Amino acid sequence: MPANDFDALLEEEFDAGLMTQDEMDDMLAQRDLYETNRAAIEQDPSNDGLYVGFVAGNMITADIIQGLVDQFETQLPGRLCYFESVGFDI
Repeated sequence: MPANDFDALLEEEFDAGLMTQDEMDDMLAQRDLYETNRAAIEQDPSNDGLYVGFVAGNMITADIIQGLVDQFETQLPGRLCYFESVGFDI
């Protein structure tokens, strides 16, 4: 999803009262971390076919989305995770 579409989606969530300003800022920061590391993430063959996400500045990987959710909800409850698939489209 292009950054401006993602930003618009977050704004809609915020405007609808489904996300706080802090949560939106956190999600944007996690996306920025992904973008900063995108080349390395996508060039690392061990990430191919995985979901790679950032939550609270930490990179996590899983082969299914629920695996990401389980990790970040266990490790950092209440935090949001920005993720993308590597090597395939969702």
